[in-house]
Amino acid sequence: MHSFCRSILKECMKDVRKHTTVEERKRAYVMEVSLGHKSYAFYGPEDFYWYGQACCAWHARFNGWHAWMRYGRD
Repeated sequence: MHSFCRSILKECMKDVRKHTTVEERKRAYVMEVSLGHKSYAFYGPEDFYWYGQACCAWHARFNGWHAWMRYGRD
């Protein structure tokens, strides 16, 4: 299961790298906020914030970056 999550994150990061700096990617992080319910928070560039459910941290990173690509940029 986690290999799928890592693979979709890897594909997403190809696009993210086109729109971010190394420092922005280093500062972005994910935190599990609800133990047992698999709720995560993603903190990305320009104070972007995503909150939702994911099966693991890799999936949460994918969700966060994907949301940033769709909604976080002008």
